Amino acid sequence: MAWISDRRQMICFALALWNERDPILQERIFGLTGNEGNHGEDEKEYYFYLDSTPSHSYMKYLYRYPQTEFPYAKLVEENRRRDKRQRSESVHGRPAEWVSDATHFRYLRKVCSDLTNCTPGREPR
Repeated sequence: MAWISDRRQMICFALALWNERDPILQERIFGLTGNEGNHGEDEKEYYFYLDSTPSHSYMKYLYRYPQTEFPYAKLVEENRRRDKRQRSESVHGRPAEWVSDATHFRYLRKVCSDLTNCTPGREPR
């Protein structure tokens, strides 16, 4: 998530998060493949590309990460059970989440990153 690299991909940098409840690190957006979802590939999380210059000398990314365990199996099972006429199930509207903000920018010949996490909502139950 929020990854950057040089043009030859000799240097790669990416954000990985863990809420101490999930069995895995959250290193990419969770989604369903064509056979798992009822609408083909479908991402199940909130993330936003907030700003970027055309040259990518400045990029800003926002990701909302749940403080409770992420319902991976529930999302796969629920969407498998639905047909194409029904809306897909998502995790939007979680009561407790972290908001992660990643900003990458170039300064002279260096790449700088600013990572910020905050909790705007309630604590998990």
